[in-house]
Amino acid sequence: MNLDDYNYRYDKSIIASYPLKKRDQSKLLIYNNGEIIDSKFYKITDYLPENTILFFNDTKVIKARIKIKKKTGAKIELLLINKVNDSFSSKYEKKYKNNLAYKCLIGNSKKWKLNSILFLSSKTFKLRLIKVDYNKVLFSWDQKIIWNDLIGEIGKMPIPPYLNRNSQKVDNEVYQTIYSKKEGAIASPTAGLHFTKKTFKEINKKKIKVDYLTLHVGLGTFKTIESKNIYDHKMHVEEVFFTKKNLENILEYNSITAVGTTSIRILESIYWFGVQLFKNNNIKEFNIKSFEPYEKHKFLPTKKESILKVIEYMNKNNINSIEGQTSIFIFPGYKFMICNQLITNFHLPKSTLILLIASFIGNCWKKVYKFAKKNNYRFFSYGDSSLLFKKD
Repeated sequence: MNLDDYNYRYDKSIIASYPLKKRDQSKLLIYNNGEIIDSKFYKITDYLPENTILFFNDTKVIKARIKIKKKTGAKIELLLINKVNDSFSSKYEKKYKNNLAYKCLIGNSKKWKLNSILFLSSKTFKLRLIKVDYNKVLFSWDQKIIWNDLIGEIGKMPIPPYLNRNSQKVDNEVYQTIYSKKEGAIASPTAGLHFTKKTFKEINKKKIKVDYLTLHVGLGTFKTIESKNIYDHKMHVEEVFFTKKNLENILEYNSITAVGTTSIRILESIYWFGVQLFKNNNIKEFNIKSFEPYEKHKFLPTKKESILKVIEYMNKNNINSIEGQTSIFIFPGYKFMICNQLITNFHLPKSTLILLIASFIGNCWKKVYKFAKKNNYRFFSYGDSSLLFKKD
């Protein structure tokens, strides 16, 4: 596969630097079996199939960008990636009450020596930051304050770099979905940003079922693929959470609509967990690898068989929910086992997300993006939306 086939040119003017004041007034492109319809998002229920269920990702973005100014004047910037289990925290357990280690992107890292300490203070706490590795930072504090409240005070909303501006107060609200619940993402599941209270009223009015699962969106949502061979691309690992009720709803509905690429990744990952269980029913953790779907499999269950296998596993282990990790990589050649429709924004060229779109609707993704550019659609995180029907 040639990555250049998933490239397109765009003018910076199509990048939406800010969202619309009324979220549901964004444009909506509907693509179904070669046909394109130009509409508005507040009309989305007019185009959803009858008897479909909408699956939303209820992750909540944390203020993961932290800026520090050293006494020398040097500026250090951190982007929290994910918590890490470490051995070095124990060295500080007796010295400080609270210790938490994070893998980070560290801007201007050369100005921060290994094992040296930086400080951030507010009226309620004093935070120590120790660089314990080139990409790991240990955070320590003594006060009775939980981590999420702490970074809520010192952190900034991690808006995407292609917006080419600093985070502003308005982003604290508009870069969250109105249904966000579980804190942990460092990027917003942006397909959900278009949904308003009015949209949900229309959804309820038309008796369209909704359900929520969780994938904490990671760094990979910003990244383009740099390697010419996509098999050399290291896919990001993201934390997921789902319940037995989610699985029962997947079984009940033949038409599954994923709200966002993060929702589709967790739904498809659940199918592959079922595949794992057919091979080994004693698996102790949920962990879907990047290229697992493309391995040779002697047997691939149906959607129903796979989901029932996961339910059987949960019943056997007397659990009602599962937490785990996925790094599933969806690109052309992938066969979707769970999802039938996808609500999504317009994505960066040569990104993992554009490959996912191409795998979902085939080579017609070019037709869709050409139409969107020609008709002044706004692109990327704060941009307009689309409803895509899976290719036959």
